[in-house]
Amino acid sequence: MLLIRLRQIVDLVRPTARAMSWHPPVWAAVLALGYVLKEAPSAYIEYRILVLRVAALLLCIASAFVLDDATEETIGHVPTPLLMRRGLRIALLLPLVASTWIGVVNVAGDVAVRDGGPMPAGDLTLEAATLLAIALCASCVGARLASDRVGGIAAAPIVLGLVAVALFLPPDQKMILGSPSDPRWADAHEWWRAALVSAAVVFLWVNRSPGSYRAVARRRALKSAPRTL
Repeated sequence: MLLIRLRQIVDLVRPTARAMSWHPPVWAAVLALGYVLKEAPSAYIEYRILVLRVAALLLCIASAFVLDDATEETIGHVPTPLLMRRGLRIALLLPLVASTWIGVVNVAGDVAVRDGGPMPAGDLTLEAATLLAIALCASCVGARLASDRVGGIAAAPIVLGLVAVALFLPPDQKMILGSPSDPRWADAHEWWRAALVSAAVVFLWVNRSPGSYRAVARRRALKSAPRTL
């Protein structure tokens, strides 16, 4: 079975790459790099962190559009699992997202210790990864509830809404802090780690192939049905 799946993945790489909506993440990458290049260098650390967070939000929301698939309704019956098809799209997207994020972090630069540094690049990367996972989950939820063509459109308000909620959490549960010198910084990023794990679990659950859980439901119904002699 593993060899069959690997062969399917190899066969799907080229058509999947050609079918993906590359324009949103590519333009988001260009805008993010330009925005950070204009705003971050020589700024104080809190403002650099804000600029990187805006760039991450822009890139993650745009990335959700790669899961939109106009052909999903016609290929939903094929033996290739939904999770594998969407996982392949994400795998093809990740080099663009990762290289863009490395670029914006390097453009933002570091900050001297006397000025509040160093920059918390690792923690900001955790935040960006969590936002990306949430955006992809939101796209999958939108695709399941509405259509596979509009998942990316549904992702933007969901992600922005969750960020807005995070801004108004109680002080002891704050996730978005302005300065790494804040004593709550480490605790806040424990919440980010929990959110990332939760988003990964939701992504796996939402991307179960419809046929698989319908078959499980049928088997359970047959087992629970009364037996007749």
